[in-house]
Amino acid sequence: MWHWIIRARLRTRGAESTPPNSAEIESARSVLFTVFARYGDSVIAFKAIDRFMARYPGKRYLLITTHQARPYAEALIHSPLQLFSVNKRRNPLRMWQLVRLLRRDPPDIGFNPWSHGEESEYFISFCRKSAAYRTGANFERHHNLYRRLRDYLRLPDPPASAPAPLPARARRVVICPFSTDIRKSLDQEDLAKLFMAIQKRFGTSEIVVAGMRQELTYISNLKAEQFMLDKSRDTSERFVALLRTADLFIGVDAGPLHLADALRIPCVGIFGPTAPGTILDCDSRITALRHTDLDGVFCDVRSCTNPVCLHRLVNALDFDRPATVASGLRLERARCAMRPE
Repeated sequence: MWHWIIRARLRTRGAESTPPNSAEIESARSVLFTVFARYGDSVIAFKAIDRFMARYPGKRYLLITTHQARPYAEALIHSPLQLFSVNKRRNPLRMWQLVRLLRRDPPDIGFNPWSHGEESEYFISFCRKSAAYRTGANFERHHNLYRRLRDYLRLPDPPASAPAPLPARARRVVICPFSTDIRKSLDQEDLAKLFMAIQKRFGTSEIVVAGMRQELTYISNLKAEQFMLDKSRDTSERFVALLRTADLFIGVDAGPLHLADALRIPCVGIFGPTAPGTILDCDSRITALRHTDLDGVFCDVRSCTNPVCLHRLVNALDFDRPATVASGLRLERARCAMRPE
């Protein structure tokens, strides 16, 4: 039913195509954000929302998001706001309550950062002025993920930061070596080598590997604690708590890496096809590791099933040699950027 209601409203009251200008943002008394996005995109959105609220204080702010993402919003947004989470399939009454709230007191401006779906656009359509993120999100693949949102929200870039120094020793290390994109994920052999490198460099006594149920089967032969990720509010709360206990986080290009960095945990990012300069924010403190043969390359070979770039990086892993992020990027489409040795 809600699918039909959302579609019907957007046909007649869809979000406008022009974002509010700076003067309209300054004069607005209330702002609604709706975030219904993937893991990493949601984390990026919450960081941008936090900066927006700090730049424009004194307004009434509302945020509607999913149950799974709510704990991340609570951890990353520091200014006061009204926070709502909803699941239209399991809790239709909650949807009605939110709609009644928005009809009774429509916010002046609505944004749906990093959210391309109709659900987020439906809620901001109740605002007096709004602009759907997808209408202006025709970015090149190598356009920085964080800068996309700053363009949308009319925010300046923050001052650049250097990577945080890695600890000399790390008793507890949390690892997220998997992504929904196989090109970014470590395999079983990579993981065994990564474990050895971690223990050698940091003297680690406790390694926790986080991943989905099927992903954790890859570490059955390795000595590590397992943390199973799923799409629930409870798991998200426990994962934030786990990260806060870590001395070091190591992850591939996926949502947990952005979350750990936002929580100011010392982080190592392991990059394969995607270039750190397109993924990390200019004030990120992540130590980015990438094979030097890929400096300046954003590999766009979608058909890759054997990420040679990651295998070669892990083979020569050096935690004390971060990647040099080139200012210019070239897009590799026709061939793999790196051949097997």
